[in-house]
Amino acid sequence: MRAVGRDQYLSVSGLVPYTQYHIRVQACQADGCGLGEGVYVRTSEAPPEDMDPPTVTAAGATVIQVCWKPPHKPNGLITSYFIHR
Repeated sequence: MRAVGRDQYLSVSGLVPYTQYHIRVQACQADGCGLGEGVYVRTSEAPPEDMDPPTVTAAGATVIQVCWKPPHKPNGLITSYFIHR
């Protein structure tokens, strides 16, 4: 919970990418406070983080096999992989 005074807006930073949050607003006056209904919002995607190095093995004189695991922090939906050499 964060007090914002009389303002009717707030920017919340430091959130985790591609994470769902439940947000509710509480209005207060001298006689007490009332809590509004909440809404769900998901933060935007961000580039993946924490990928382990691939496992590479020789499969012949001119062929290698490359295997990898998904990132530990995908920060969204992975749509494709690219291999750089």
